[in-house]
Amino acid sequence: MRVSLRLIAEQAGVNPATVSRALRGLHCVDPSTRERITQLAKKLGYIRDPMLSNALSFARRSDKPVYRETLAFLAIAEPSAFKELPWLNQMYHGGLDRAKELGYAVECHHLPSTTSDQKALSRQLRARGIRGCIVCPVSPQTEWTPISLNFDWDHLTGVQIGHALIYPTLPAITRNLPDDLSAMFDHLHRLGYRRIGLAVSRHGEETRRWAILSALLLFQTFHPKIHISALFQDEKDFTALAFGRWLRKRKPDVVIVNGPGVLEWIDETPIRVPQDIGVCRIDCQTGCRESGLQTNYLNMGRMAANQLIPILEHGTPLSCDPTGTNLLLSLSSEWHNGQTLRSAF
Repeated sequence: MRVSLRLIAEQAGVNPATVSRALRGLHCVDPSTRERITQLAKKLGYIRDPMLSNALSFARRSDKPVYRETLAFLAIAEPSAFKELPWLNQMYHGGLDRAKELGYAVECHHLPSTTSDQKALSRQLRARGIRGCIVCPVSPQTEWTPISLNFDWDHLTGVQIGHALIYPTLPAITRNLPDDLSAMFDHLHRLGYRRIGLAVSRHGEETRRWAILSALLLFQTFHPKIHISALFQDEKDFTALAFGRWLRKRKPDVVIVNGPGVLEWIDETPIRVPQDIGVCRIDCQTGCRESGLQTNYLNMGRMAANQLIPILEHGTPLSCDPTGTNLLLSLSSEWHNGQTLRSAF
């Protein structure tokens, strides 16, 4: 018969908790009592169960990690390609770190573009017991925009980063683009720029719901001496050749860009930056050369997890609001000085 702590306690005339503390060598037990219990345990042939001991030690820890459930991180790329998309990589790690802090695991899944593949992924998530997902924005480089996600929203809830989805109306973590762009245009105006060009792709601006062009037109209303032009209004393609034609035709003194591509095109010409033309980027990354807006994508990922987890813990089964309204949390960007804009006069 296996010798138990209770048997030792009965023969020692103490309670089992005292026996447990004594055999673990804790100082809260009188030394003489600890020695007496230790000798009795040896005499009776007590053998410590390492698996039970480890389990009890883990249960006693105040800082032990607690696993609750797993979340899905839906992205437009496989995890192996995240490093090629720094904004996506930061969103992922922000969401992952915050989820871990709250006791949740995170699984990455490729965001499907077709209805059949979306339904298949929905069935897979349900089979794996996943109830919540973070839906990431679509990159302007992709050829599709997920206007809707055909998941089984009766058994799944979610939060989106960005505003690509029309259906369902998920709670969203977005950039505060209206305020960010207004501050950026004011800054360009103070630097003396009067011919502002929008050098982004049509698809990219569609994904942003025409946010930059709309803000530019509004800014022009209050500053009539400002001249604006958009590359996609003059050219069908978003290429170096199309950009060069547009540049010669419109002659902007500053171009607003998304990503590093346009600056690379300019670097291949005799045009000097910022002496001949300024470059202002709306998605600056840490350490990048361009001046402009820098979004805290890490914080966006954290905030997405912060919004999703309370929905799951409070038992709300559905994020798709039939009224067509949803929670929107907007985060402001910071200004990145960079090296591609002229100095103030």
